[in-house]
Amino acid sequence: MSKIVVESLESFKERAESADFEICKYIYAAVRKGIDKNYRTVKVFDLVLKGDPMHEYSFTLSKEQWKKALTTCLEAYSTQELYEECIIIQKLIATLKD
Repeated sequence: MSKIVVESLESFKERAESADFEICKYIYAAVRKGIDKNYRTVKVFDLVLKGDPMHEYSFTLSKEQWKKALTTCLEAYSTQELYEECIIIQKLIATLKD
């Protein structure tokens, strides 16, 4: 499982809210797999705080969160000019119910 190491939960929150591309890559991959396998929840990555490296926190998303998460990923992939992936993300979003 992938791990993301951050200084604090606040720094993680800032990265997530700013559509950090590394985080979006993990979200996109996990949600895509979740849709393909008809999962209700996906584990995206383990979160490790630099000040507390002995504890890992699982970052998961429930199916109800996928559409919003993919919309954020779409922004990040568009910024990176990865337009082929943007098309796939748009199609995934379209398959999800509100």
